[in-house]
Order: sequence, then C-alpha cells, then structure tokens
Amino acid sequence: MNRSRVVVVSRSYYPDDPRLARQASALIAAGYRVDVICLHRPGSKEPSREQVDDVGVLRLGGSRARGTRARYVVEYAGFAAGAATALLRERHRLGSGQADDFHIYTAVVWTDAAAKQSR
Repeated sequence: MNRSRVVVVSRSYYPDDPRLARQASALIAAGYRVDVICLHRPGSKEPSREQVDDVGVLRLGGSRARGTRARYVVEYAGFAAGAATALLRERHRLGSGQADDFHIYTAVVWTDAAAKQSR
C-alpha cells in the first residue's frame, strides 16, 4: 500500500514537544507516512536525521532564545529558509512522478512571538 506522506514543519523540538508528538501520532494512526522538520537543540547530541518510532526526523540549526524583535525575525527567517530548502531537496529526491504524493502539512509554531504579544 502506498500511503500519502505528510511533512510537519515546526520551530520546536521533537519528540520533546507534546503537541508535535501528538500531531505526528494522530497522522500515523490515520495512515500517513510522517516526517518532522524541527529545531536541533543547541548542545544536544541528537543526530540531525533519525527515525523516532515511525516518524522521520530532520533537525535544523537554530535556537529558541528570547531576544529582541529583530532577533525573532532573523531566527524565524533562518529556520523557514532551512525548512524550505530541506523540503525542496526532499521533493527533488522523490522525483517528479511521485510529487503528487508529497503533501506538506506545515505547523509552524509561533508560540514565542504570540506569547510575547499577549503580555
């Protein structure tokens, strides 16, 4: 059976973020192949690419440190550019014949900026 593939992009840490882990589990239970593109925790010995249970994980550089608005813009833009590059590379690897099966579900978590604005 050829299951559809979903890529979840989140500026958080997987599998540490419980919301992200629940989303991935629900998608797997619904029959999707799931990959997660997320942050690589600074100083962590986690591999950049690994399989966690049934989820393919790609970790990108970056941090979630608090800072100025300019710092947030730079961090979010850097992560978005890295995630977009990873998605384009993955789509190219799949080949044009399989591109229709490559569904992208983005769950870019903006909690840092939203939390700061709500104060």
